[in-house]
Amino acid sequence: MLHLDIETFYLFAKILLDRIADTLGLVFGVKWKRSGSSYSDLSIRFTALCGQKGLEILPDDLPALISKLWAIVDYRNKLIKHPGDSPVGRGTLFAPGEASSIVASRMYPTEEDAAFRQTEDPHALLRALEAHIEAMLTFFEVNAKRSPLMVS
Repeated sequence: MLHLDIETFYLFAKILLDRIADTLGLVFGVKWKRSGSSYSDLSIRFTALCGQKGLEILPDDLPALISKLWAIVDYRNKLIKHPGDSPVGRGTLFAPGEASSIVASRMYPTEEDAAFRQTEDPHALLRALEAHIEAMLTFFEVNAKRSPLMVS
């Protein structure tokens, strides 16, 4: 049951992050890739996109939050949704007083795959998600006048 709870957290956190990216795309007229995660695209293009659209990057820690939370999307995509051809073994770690996590290991890892990956503390990720939502709301407020949706 614990394993399912952690994977469910990653699934719904990824959906939330994609909806945040979709909202940014709608508000500022950004076209994301047709397939895949819009948040992955946002994490790669955010700084350049802000430069192209003349958007202020406020709060200052927003790019760092985007990078940190990209790990949710990456883990969910590579080890839950699309594990690829190499079988993945999983184990659930639990220790009293510690955050529970899942450790995943590929049977035949490629050079770009880590031999082992462990989920992060869900409580810490939830705090980071909350900070990210607040930061994105500030970003939208600061840059609202640059949105093609705004009517003067």
